[in-house]
Amino acid sequence: MKKNNLILIFILLFLNNCIFSQYLKVKNKVKKQYLKVKRELVLYEVVDDRLLRILDSVIFFEKTCNYYNNNLIFGIIIKKYENYYEIIFSSHSDTDLIITDISYGYLRHQNHFFILKGDHINNLFLETKEKKDFTFFDHGTIVLPNGRRKYIPYHYIDDSHSQWIYIYKDGDFILELKGLCRNSE
Repeated sequence: MKKNNLILIFILLFLNNCIFSQYLKVKNKVKKQYLKVKRELVLYEVVDDRLLRILDSVIFFEKTCNYYNNNLIFGIIIKKYENYYEIIFSSHSDTDLIITDISYGYLRHQNHFFILKGDHINNLFLETKEKKDFTFFDHGTIVLPNGRRKYIPYHYIDDSHSQWIYIYKDGDFILELKGLCRNSE
């Protein structure tokens, strides 16, 4: 009987030691899971009236959604393809989900921020000299105990807000997709 109890105690101590050492190994591996980052973005102005009308439509539609408030922020992601651009407009509740390492500028329209990401389209936007600091959490970078930073891609698809996709080709905007807001009532 004593022998069985001794073996059981030994096994429990061994397992406890294994679990605790794994905990220390994981605990000491990452110093910070995310970084609070300040990024300076350049103010751009819209130079194409058709794009201003699209921004007006996006805001008008968002005002019908139950999550709308005056602090709603928008993303404009521009992807260049061989002979056209894809422009994705999306709404977000905060800057942590929209500002990333590929954000380069912002617009102000109807008291909302529109964060520009991806490629540039020179005949739609005019870069100004004004800049603004935005603070956000970078969820894709971790800080190791030695201070080194390691980037781990963090992809977050927020489908709780609306999204529009336009094709910009030969100076024309073509609506490809209009996402609906998810009103939960």
